Amino acid sequence: MNNLKPKLQNQNYERSVLCALMSIEDSYIHVSDIIAEADFYNSQNQLIFRVVKSLFESRQPVDVTTVHDELMRTKQLMSAGGDSHLASVLDAPGTLQNLVYYAQRIKQLSVQRHVKSVLEIGHADINDSDEDIEFKVGNIVSGLLQVTDDNSDRNQGPKSISLSIEGFLNHQQNLIKGVLPTSQKTGFFDLDIMAPIQNGNLVILAARPGMGKTTLAMNTLANIVKGHRVLNSDGKVVSQKAGVIFSLEMTELEITQKFIAADAGVDLKRMKSGEMNEDEWASVQKTIVMINDNYPLFIDDEPSVTYQYMRSHLLKMKSKGCDIGVVVIDYLQIMGGRDSNNMTNSVGMITGNLKALAKEFECPIILLSQLNRDAEKRPNKRPVNSDLRDSGAIEQDADIIIFVYRDEVYNENSEQKGVAEITVGKNRHGSIGTVRLGFEGMLSRFSNFINNYDDDGYQ
Repeated sequence: MNNLKPKLQNQNYERSVLCALMSIEDSYIHVSDIIAEADFYNSQNQLIFRVVKSLFESRQPVDVTTVHDELMRTKQLMSAGGDSHLASVLDAPGTLQNLVYYAQRIKQLSVQRHVKSVLEIGHADINDSDEDIEFKVGNIVSGLLQVTDDNSDRNQGPKSISLSIEGFLNHQQNLIKGVLPTSQKTGFFDLDIMAPIQNGNLVILAARPGMGKTTLAMNTLANIVKGHRVLNSDGKVVSQKAGVIFSLEMTELEITQKFIAADAGVDLKRMKSGEMNEDEWASVQKTIVMINDNYPLFIDDEPSVTYQYMRSHLLKMKSKGCDIGVVVIDYLQIMGGRDSNNMTNSVGMITGNLKALAKEFECPIILLSQLNRDAEKRPNKRPVNSDLRDSGAIEQDADIIIFVYRDEVYNENSEQKGVAEITVGKNRHGSIGTVRLGFEGMLSRFSNFINNYDDDGYQ
């Protein structure tokens, strides 16, 4: 049995790349988006590469003489191995033909070293009994995800606008043909018209407690999932996309109860108290049959989860062939990974990461958020953007901001009982304003306020 461990570095590759960079004019442009200084294992080679990069970016000639002089000027020649190391680098087989391949191999070895380091640190942490196991696992997952982020091919740098022309023309032709950009069907027609939710959108859904923001988010998620669920003539699933809810406050059972009550149209309180009649039980059974037919709704009720936790579990689902259609997070202010000493920056980091997550999985992410108490102090308690906690950071990353307001929460004798005002406070791609929905609290659901639409949402 061979017990020799593979060497996660190759000095021949490193010297060959550096030789080519100092021997072939403008060769740096071929590797600039492949490797960085830290990818070199040898610290002397790191210094030489740093100087090569600096000379190239300052538009100075790059050859062994200019590199040598720059190392001398910055008093780093001896740290870079001196004249003898530079001579050994120049003896390596550096050609343009093998430059890119060698650079890619250096990068691969660098990634392997990074992964090994994360796992070794994780191994040491696991053996330390002083910290919480979930925290340890989160650190390991976060470290490994950082490797994938740093080496993802998603960011190819700036692209010429000429590369976008084909997509632009296809888009315009579709508009001429009446084919509009596909948006997610929330099931609420007026809201879909005012603020259509697109894949890749980060949608903030905010309200004061008791307004029904969790209910509206769940209704929206359920409607989007149903919109993606295609059955054949035999009632078998042909295609579907999953809805995922990360519920940091409510339990899996509570989420399940709310979903079944809304879908079956039964009183949630009667369900929770075990007082449903035969007709209600029959409706619940129909919903259960639908759920048991591989219904793609997934619930995670772990408290204080982080962005890294969510991303790792969504990636795991995707790796198993599960296409993500929509994600709901309930709610922002109790997510893990926040810094209590700098809430604005940490909230901004979370919302920025979630926006990137929506783009990565090409689906909308609906992020629930609390409002501060400022609205309670005003005669008109309808929420505005500034009522969002840490509003600046949230507004910057959100594509759409939606507020829920029900007058009956504040006014016992309100003439608007059973009515919710849904205000679009920000819409990156459209208009803002207010639409109305019906609210059926006992059934845990919202409904279209004006019932003069057909099944496709047209008047």
